[in-house]
Amino acid sequence: MGGDLVWTEEEATIEGRAFKGRPKLALNGVGGKSCLQISNMLSRGGMLITYGGMSKAPHEISTSSLVFNNITSIGIANGLWMWDPANKVESDGMLREIQDYFIRGVLNPPPMDIHPLEDYAIAIKNSMDGKHAKQMFLIQEEKTSKL
Repeated sequence: MGGDLVWTEEEATIEGRAFKGRPKLALNGVGGKSCLQISNMLSRGGMLITYGGMSKAPHEISTSSLVFNNITSIGIANGLWMWDPANKVESDGMLREIQDYFIRGVLNPPPMDIHPLEDYAIAIKNSMDGKHAKQMFLIQEEKTSKL
């Protein structure tokens, strides 16, 4: 989908030294120390695009990345664009395209633990300790027919 090599943060941390070259672009939705690790892996003149702050910690970027490696770091509030009524047709199309990628197996979600709704407390606990796979609930409204 445009990248020659695409790594998760975990893959880059574990196997990063085995890859040839350093990435020129990094996308970060976590922030905090994750941002620091990712920015340190970028090549000279690379770009770090931050679109979220899931860690709820301040984004960290080293002085050497900014000054000596000339890294550019920008933030994008994609949620503001996505939910703006003026962008509805385009954002709906984007979501349909992403859904199609999942259906066709082009994109694969990370490993997840799936819980029934009544086990929400277990899922929240697991999510907060950071030692488990991602936690997922699918909550759907019941659609009843008025026929």
